[in-house]
Formats: sequence, C-alpha cells, structure tokens
Amino acid sequence: MSTPFPFLYRAFGIFVFLFSSFISNAQTGTVQGRITDGNGQPTAGVSIGLQGTSLGMNTDADGDFRLANVVPGTYTLGVRMVGFVTQERVVTVGADQTVTANFVLNPSNQRLQEVVVTGEHDRYNRNKPSESLRLGEPLLEAPQNIQVVTSKLLADQQIFNPTEGVTRNVSGVVAPGHWNNVYARITIRGFNSGFGSLRNGMNVGNYFGPLMEDMSFVDRIEFVKGPGGFLMANTEPGGFYNVVTKTPTGTGRKSVGLTLGSFGTYRATTDIDGKLSNDGKLQYRLNLMGQTSDSYAGYEFNNRVALAPSLRYQLDERTTITAQYTYQRSQFSQAGNYLFSPDGFKSVSRNVSIYDPLMGKSNVSDHSSFLTVEHQFNDNWKVTGQVSYLSYKMRGLSTWVADSSFVPTPTRSKRLIGPNVLQRSVSSYDVDNTSTLGQVFVNGNVTTGPIQHRIIVGFDASSRTMLLLPNMAPWPSTWAASTTPPTRSTLPRRRLPWVLPTGRRA
Repeated sequence: MSTPFPFLYRAFGIFVFLFSSFISNAQTGTVQGRITDGNGQPTAGVSIGLQGTSLGMNTDADGDFRLANVVPGTYTLGVRMVGFVTQERVVTVGADQTVTANFVLNPSNQRLQEVVVTGEHDRYNRNKPSESLRLGEPLLEAPQNIQVVTSKLLADQQIFNPTEGVTRNVSGVVAPGHWNNVYARITIRGFNSGFGSLRNGMNVGNYFGPLMEDMSFVDRIEFVKGPGGFLMANTEPGGFYNVVTKTPTGTGRKSVGLTLGSFGTYRATTDIDGKLSNDGKLQYRLNLMGQTSDSYAGYEFNNRVALAPSLRYQLDERTTITAQYTYQRSQFSQAGNYLFSPDGFKSVSRNVSIYDPLMGKSNVSDHSSFLTVEHQFNDNWKVTGQVSYLSYKMRGLSTWVADSSFVPTPTRSKRLIGPNVLQRSVSSYDVDNTSTLGQVFVNGNVTTGPIQHRIIVGFDASSRTMLLLPNMAPWPSTWAASTTPPTRSTLPRRRLPWVLPTGRRA
C-alpha cells in the first residue's frame, strides 16, 4: 500500500526535529566567567566544572571560560588548579539565562605528596670482570675484547641454558647446535670453544661433558674474544667463555620464580641468600631448579633438576674461604636430533623426529665442587687458590642417519632399502668422566713513576679420566616402510626405517 504525498511526511518530520531542538536550546542556560590570580592577571589552564554533570573545561589564555547548554537548576561550580586553594560557589541557572561567576585564586601552602621516579641506565652493564678472570682491572682498561652477560639479562630474556639465546647478546659468537640436550657447543670468531666451558676460571671441559650449566645458579657469563693467554696457555684462537656461578653475598635476599611456556615448559626456581652467624662472617646461598619441557620435534623432551648450595667464611679482614657444590640431573629423549631429506631443506616438517620412545631415555648425572681461598696481602697484592672436582656420568643414546639411506640402487656395501627410506642408526653413549683441577695465581700492582704495571702470575694443574663405551650399529630393518613416520603404536621394537613424509617419492 503506497502512502499519498510522502514528501509531506518527510517535511513534517524535519519540522518536528527543528522545533524540538529550538525548544531544547531555549530551555538551557550558560555559565561563564574569568579566573585571575591575586595580582589580577588572568590564569590559564584552570579546571572548571559543574558538580553532578559532565560539563567542564579549562580556562583559555585570557582566563575565560563558558559552559553552555546547562539545564536550569542550582549547581555547585568548582574551580581547581595545582598550587592554589580549591574554590566552590553555588550558582542558579535559569532558562535562556547567562550567569557570570568570576574567581580570584589564592596560593595554597599545602605540599603535594612526593613522587619519586627512578631508572637504571646501566641495568645490564658490568664495568669489572669477575675475580675468576684474574685481570684485576676495569674492562675498559683490559687489552682484550670482553663482553659480560649478566644474570639480570638472562632472567629478563628468560634464558634457561647457554644454548637458548645467550649468544644473541654477544657479537661474533654463535651456537651451531650439537647435542644441545647435553652441552653447549659455542663458536667464537669461527673457532669451536670445545666441550663445556670455563667455570669460575677453571677449564672444566672433558669429553662430552660436563653437563651445561643451568642459568638458575649462574651469576654471569664472560665472553673473551681472541687468544686469552692471561687465563691459560692452551685456549682456542677465537676465544673462550667463563661461566661464573652465584656465591653468598649476605644480603638476606630470597626469591621464588615460576615459568610456564610453550611445548609443555614448566619451571620453578628458588634463590636464598643470607647469613648463618650474627657477625656475618659465615654466609650461605642455595639455588634450586626443576624443569620439564617437550620440544617442537615429536616425542622429544628434557627434564632437569639442579641443586647448588654454597658457603663463604671470612677468616679475617683479608682472608675468605668459599665452598660450592652443584648437582645437576637431566633425563631427555636423545643427545641430538638430525634429519635429512633427498628433497632438500624444508621438505620435511620441523615436528618430524627420528627419535621414537621405544628407543628408551637418556640420563646424565653431574656433580661439581669448588673450594676457593682468597688472601689480600695489602692493597696491591692478592693471592687466590682453587681446587675443583667434577664427576659426569651419561647413560644415553644418539640417533644418526645411516649411510644406507636413500639408496636408489644396491651396491656391495649398501643394500637397497628404498629411494625415499631413511635408515636410522642408534648409538649408545655410556660416558664416565672425572676431572680434578687446581690453580693458584697472584695479582699485583706496581708503579714506576707515572706508569702502572699489573702483574698476573699463576699455575694450573689438572687430571682427567674418561671412559667411553659406544655401541653404534643400524637397527634391524625387517618391516615394510609405510608412507608416514612410525608412531609408538606402529613402530615395532628395534625396527627403524621409515619413509620421509614428503609425498613426492614412490
């Protein structure tokens, strides 16, 4: 049904709207005024508001204000500005009426609540190396390129071990990755730093050990680039890194940390630092850590615990004795995961793993103890002696791609398995390592006129034993390879070949 004269309805609606707006404007009033100080000068930026409404504004450069569209009634007009006494005045506004209210501000003697803003410009900066680096001088004066990664930086970046991103903070240092569940393989200026690292200034590295340090008990990591003869004679040309563990400070500090993350990561840490005697001479520190985590690669995991107690006793004003013990245990899938494909890089999904739960688990148990004695002869001469004992035991396995993988045609040494079949070779690595280390060094300062000499004289001794029982051989391959990687339910025990899930090979 059509409506006659539709334009009349539209015209009537517009008329009603305009008339109602006119009536509404005619039924409101205005409040205006000027704000000046005690000298009669206009004051800008004063806050003006009618209580009980949303009407308000700040005065302009001439101190004037104007509040329009005020519904008739009685209101309290408030005037506020920092440094002046707050004033209020009752005003009555009528319809189509302008009310003028001027104010003169009076200074206030009331003091504002103090607000202190602090910041740390050098939150991650360290100007001096640790005592274990033996230099005894500021880093800016050291004739060596040294970079320090502090525990605060490690905590803020949530780095849990040396392979998880420590190297991103140091130029010229990379972690190419190899057995990342066991030790940190770190390359400095293109040279491999070897198994393990220096810990508290002592070369603790041994064959496939020790277990890499968890960051829960690490105070800092010092990267020294270039040959470091000042620390030891047989360092790599590219440099080395020194892991400094936490020791007592006597500050009475306690902290607990809880971290939840991707791939089933759950981590809890505790750091307790305090005094055991009233005079503060005997101090202690205890670091605890427990962590479980999976991986982006299928079936892989790494569960770790760490216990690191330490004691420090001050014999006198010049002599201190520090004892440290660290226990770490790690249970993980396998030492390394290496995957290859004849179809090139990225042809296989990153969540594919050649590890399978049927292969068993790997376990590492690591004990280390340090005893340090420091004696300050005077302001210029100091002697430090250290002894350490480390024990490392691994009962685990490593999986590699056998050379009989991806064979298109059989040969005398390589039987035909399939052009797209990967043959896994499992190695059992049972390693027992022990290290007994000792060192003593003297730091001194001597001046000859305006020239200052810094002297370092030291002696190192070590005894290491290593027992390795590898057993490497391809596992039997007597079952037909499927078109998908094996799972816990489809993989028969000790039968390991499987077809790469590329979808491009028969």
